[in-house]
Amino acid sequence: MIERFRVALTEVSNAASEFSETTTDFDELLKTITRSCGRALKSTCTLGLFDEDAVMLTPVAVFDDDPSVKALFEPLLTKPRRLDQSLIGQLAPASGNAFSPRIGLAGLRGKLAPDSMAALEAINVRGFITIMMRVRGETLGVLTVLQHGEDRQPLDELDREIATHLANLAGFAIANARLFRRVQQESAERLSAEAVAEVLRASESEALIARDAARSANTELEAFSYAVSHDLRAPLRAIDGFSQALLEDFSEPLGETGRGYAIRVRKAAQRMSGLIDDLLKLSRVTRTALRRHHLDLGELFRTSASFAQHLEPEHHVELVVAPELRAYGDPKLLAIVLDNLIANAWKFSARNPHPRVELSVSYLDGERVFCVSDNGVGFDTAYSHKLFGVFNRLHADGDFPGTGIGLATVHRIITRHGGRVWADSEVGKGARFFFTLGDTKGPS
Repeated sequence: MIERFRVALTEVSNAASEFSETTTDFDELLKTITRSCGRALKSTCTLGLFDEDAVMLTPVAVFDDDPSVKALFEPLLTKPRRLDQSLIGQLAPASGNAFSPRIGLAGLRGKLAPDSMAALEAINVRGFITIMMRVRGETLGVLTVLQHGEDRQPLDELDREIATHLANLAGFAIANARLFRRVQQESAERLSAEAVAEVLRASESEALIARDAARSANTELEAFSYAVSHDLRAPLRAIDGFSQALLEDFSEPLGETGRGYAIRVRKAAQRMSGLIDDLLKLSRVTRTALRRHHLDLGELFRTSASFAQHLEPEHHVELVVAPELRAYGDPKLLAIVLDNLIANAWKFSARNPHPRVELSVSYLDGERVFCVSDNGVGFDTAYSHKLFGVFNRLHADGDFPGTGIGLATVHRIITRHGGRVWADSEVGKGARFFFTLGDTKGPS
C-alpha cells in the first residue's frame, strides 16, 4: 500500500511538468500522458481523441509496462470507430465517466468492435476506469484505465482519484498543444504583414488562456498533493504512536523479538513520512517562480555548511571555498541545491578521519562550471546515470540513510536555470558534483 502511494505521488507530481515540457511535440505528449497514467496505476492506459462532432473516437496512444500487452493494443491505434462501438460508449454513454472495479466481458460481446473485444479478452480485463477530458466546454477525448492480472488488487477510490487528476492535467495539456500547433500552422500559411500581426495578437490571447489553464492545473495538483499527503500522514502517525505505546506500556510482554518488530514498524512509518515531505518539496520546486539575482555562491555555501555543522556538531569538516564566486540565479532555489549537495558530502565523508568539502569554479569551453567535492566513499561512475532520478540510490540504507530525492531536486532546479549537472567519482576517492547555471549575464 505504501509503495502504491509513493509511486502515485511521484507520477502525479511529475505529470504537470512533463506535460508542459512536451507541449510542442503533440505525438510525444500523447505517449507521455498514457505512460504517466499506466505507471501511476500499474495498469494498461489508453487515450482516445474525439472528432469535432464528438461522434468518432480514435485511439491515439497506449501504455503498459508489459511490451506483450502493449503490442495487443497498438494495432488499434489511429483506427476511428463510432462512440457506440467503444467501451465508454457501451458503459457510460452519457457522462463519459465510469468506474467498475470488476467487469464481466461476456455482456460486451457483439457490442464492441471485434478487434477491441479481442484485445480486452486477451489480457482478461478485470476492472476499468474511464474519464472524459473536457476543457473550456470542449470534449477532447477519453482516458481509460484497464486493470488486469491476478496479482493486482481491484481498482479502488484512490485509483479513480488519481486517474481523474491525471485526465484533467492531460486535457489542459492537449488543448494547449493544439493551440500551439494551430498558431504554428497559421504562421506558416500567412505571409503578409497584416496576417502575421493578427497571428501574434491571437497568440498573445491564447498564451494568456494557456497560462490560466496551467495555473488551474497546478492548483488542482497542489490540492491533490495536500489531500493525499494529509490522508497518508494520519495513518502513519497512528502507526508510529501505537508502536511507541506498545514499547512504553507493554515492553515486558512483547519480549525482545516483539520490541524489535515494534521498533522496525516505527522506523518504517517515520521513513514514509520523510518520503512524503521530500516529494512535496520536489513538487513545490517545479512550481516555484524563478527569480534571478546576482549573488555570492560562496556565502550560500558557507550558510548551508554552517547548518549541516549545527545538525552534527561532533562531525568536524574542513571547508574550502574559492574566492569571488559570483553567480546569477535564484538565491532560494540555489540554497536548496547547496543544502542537498553539502548534506551528501557531509554524509558520505563521515568515515574519513579528515573530512573535507570544497566549492570551486572552473571554465569549460568558456562556460563557468561550479563544483562541490568531498573526500568521502565515492561511487562507481558506471551507475552515475541513476543519480538524479527520484528514489534512485547507489548506497544501501543500512550504510547511509536517505530518501533518494535530494539529487532529483538538485537536477530539477539546475535544469530550470537552463544549466546542466553531472557527477564524477571513484570508489573510495570522494565525489565531485559539477553544475552550470545557464546565465547569460555572468558574474557581477
